[in-house]
Amino acid sequence: MAQAALSYQQPQRRTREYEQPQRPPLRVVPGKAPSTRTATGLAPFWRVFFTVSVAVVLFFGMLSVVRVGFADATMALSARSAQINRSIESERSAGAQLEVEYLLASNPVTILEKASLLGMALDPQIEYLHIKTGE
Repeated sequence: MAQAALSYQQPQRRTREYEQPQRPPLRVVPGKAPSTRTATGLAPFWRVFFTVSVAVVLFFGMLSVVRVGFADATMALSARSAQINRSIESERSAGAQLEVEYLLASNPVTILEKASLLGMALDPQIEYLHIKTGE
């Protein structure tokens, strides 16, 4: 039993010291801050060249879009103008036909001829009806 009691006892902690490597002392050197420019950066001439090239390409792209828009608007306006011209011409011919029919219908001789064809005759005595009196 004594042996069982010994096995349940806490083991003693062993302390082990770790050796840390010696660091060199930190030394501050006064001077200029490190440059933020990378060694692979472009020369200023090439940066300006590419920037101007991109600006020119974008300008001509926008110009071509505006040109296509104007061409489309011009074609739509031309088609609408042709349609209006056709409409004006058809209305003019219809107006001329209507004028001829009006002249024929307002001529008393034509009216008498058409009335006689229908079996109608002109009454020699014209009578008027008064609305207020009924006579």
